[in-house]
Amino acid sequence: MDTNRELVLKARDYVVSAEAARLVESLQPLILCGVTAAGKNSSSGHLEGRSNFERVVSHTTRQPRQGEANGRAYWFVTEADMLKMINGHDFIEVEVLNGDRVYGSSRKALEAVASRGRQPLMTIDIQGAAKLAKAAPGLQPLFMVPPSTDVWMQRLGGRAYMSDGEHDRRLHGARGELEFILSHPEFLIVVNHDVEQSSSEIIRGVPPDSGTQGERRILVKELYEFARSSNI
Repeated sequence: MDTNRELVLKARDYVVSAEAARLVESLQPLILCGVTAAGKNSSSGHLEGRSNFERVVSHTTRQPRQGEANGRAYWFVTEADMLKMINGHDFIEVEVLNGDRVYGSSRKALEAVASRGRQPLMTIDIQGAAKLAKAAPGLQPLFMVPPSTDVWMQRLGGRAYMSDGEHDRRLHGARGELEFILSHPEFLIVVNHDVEQSSSEIIRGVPPDSGTQGERRILVKELYEFARSSNI
């Protein structure tokens, strides 16, 4: 079996270990997810600069984009190295995205943030977040969305590196993510009008009440319907 196939199969079968669950439960990291172009990464950077949050840098097998620094954007590793870490149970969670690109959050990276007296911030995929929430009861991941379909398309269309094919692929993936969130009430919805507003709300604490979250889930449903009607 070639390395890529073995890596993808093991990554898909990766289970949050009891040790990893205890670590997450004790450190209570902020789990931040978001639909494509919602502003998750911008908000994450804003939080790091204006609060005690520090992002846990994930590992990935994808190639770096222009301007992405190793150890800051991600730890960019080979498939062989990622497979070795999976076999060593070094990760808290591992996910396969876009078919064959593997991402993972390591225990070592999470512990390093906590050792500096900072509050861990994990920006991960919804599948990994849902697994962590199940393994560590009481953990409530955040899911960020744009305030409207118009703003969403403006943000998605403003990404210069993105081809038409990439745009369509992301919108197709967003449809599945939004559908997933609608059936997972453990996620709290954050509406990102701008990074200052959304970051301030996250620092204060996202309102968990059913009224606020109910209204925001209506927006999620609207975004989902828009993505579905795009026929991509």
